[in-house]
Amino acid sequence: MPSIHEKIRAARVRRGLTQLEAAQLAFISHRTYQRIEAGGTSPTADQLERIAAAFGCSVSDLSAALGENTKRGGKKTHSR
Repeated sequence: MPSIHEKIRAARVRRGLTQLEAAQLAFISHRTYQRIEAGGTSPTADQLERIAAAFGCSVSDLSAALGENTKRGGKKTHSR
């Protein structure tokens, strides 16, 4: 199953957006968006909602993979 980071990247590419454009549409800093897409950090619930809105899709479209990596208390955790 693709990770949340891969799903976000795929959604952006399908819409023909650059990372900068996606970040601007989601009201997220460009660097933060880059880290999310690269897997360096997991998006917060708020960021995920804004990314989904920017891409015109639902959070559930992007979050099916959230069981793998979720952000809690600023740390990346892995489900068991």
